[in-house]
Amino acid sequence: MPSLSDQVSISGIGILSPLGAGPAQHRCALERNLQARTLHIDGFRASDYIKRRYLRPLDDVTLRCIAMSAEAIRDAGVAESGLDPSRIGVVVGSMYAGIGCIFNFKQACFQSRAEAYLGLSPLYFPGIVFNSLSGQPAIELKYTGPNAVVNAGFTSGLLAVIKGIEYIRSGQADVVIAGGAEMHHPYLQEKYERRHADPRLAAVGSGFKLAEAVCLFVMHRADDARFGSRAPYASVCSWRCGFLPEGYRGDGLAKALTCMSETEYGPVDTLVTCSCEGSPMYEHERASIDRAFTTAPPRLLGNKGNFGHTLGASGALNLLQGLLDSGGGSTERRTLVNSLDPNGNFALLSVRRRLDHD
Repeated sequence: MPSLSDQVSISGIGILSPLGAGPAQHRCALERNLQARTLHIDGFRASDYIKRRYLRPLDDVTLRCIAMSAEAIRDAGVAESGLDPSRIGVVVGSMYAGIGCIFNFKQACFQSRAEAYLGLSPLYFPGIVFNSLSGQPAIELKYTGPNAVVNAGFTSGLLAVIKGIEYIRSGQADVVIAGGAEMHHPYLQEKYERRHADPRLAAVGSGFKLAEAVCLFVMHRADDARFGSRAPYASVCSWRCGFLPEGYRGDGLAKALTCMSETEYGPVDTLVTCSCEGSPMYEHERASIDRAFTTAPPRLLGNKGNFGHTLGASGALNLLQGLLDSGGGSTERRTLVNSLDPNGNFALLSVRRRLDHD
């Protein structure tokens, strides 16, 4: 077993979705198994969170990442004054990042060509650069540790969390804010409506509705005394990520599980997946679990009915549900979080959850 100094804990959550803001509100919503009434985030005002005066160059998803980074640190119960900014990293996973600013830039290019502009304002750049999701929160909060954006399809959010864990384990950072972010956009809606007949996507079933969310976590070494004021949400046990060359054929979970030994992920009480209960993919995953776990198969949870499909943020929302789920058991339970992409990327993360987090 790794020493305490090698272990990583999750102590803060910054979550904004159509269900609302903050982990407390999401815990209640998930327990009631509510379905999001809208695909869009309503009521968010960047000026309530961000001190910067000039916000226009930044896309909505970037502004939300800045706000939720600060909220995650606050939720972790640690004073920012006690943290070394040079040892704090930010890693965010996304498929499309600031797609709204990209389309605005495209429109401005066409307009400048039609009206013979000599050039475009450099103020467009902060919005269209892909790494603004992690770079702008670091600029706003003055964090100069490792910084990256992960773009690996639906698995982007959970892979960003894994990358953050590896930054901490390798000694490159003491604290990492990591997770997934995606915004809703008419182009994405049209794109996925056209591809709805694709069997790789149709397999997701009735829960496949495009939505938006930002879900970020604060992670740190388990022996970091600065985070000792409250119990963490969970401790990280093990992880695996990789690529299935044959892609997503309904048995992706079964194949991904073969990459992780049962001693690494078990005994597992709950497995959180990308499917929606009652969908064809849910049934495939249930069958995969029954084959992989010879004794006491875990409960299977999916959240597409709550959130819709948030693309690059979906893996982070799977982890969120795993951390907030309060179903039965003792004060400590083992949860396995899964994220799969139709093109073959997969990520698995095993955590030991604390049910007594205040």
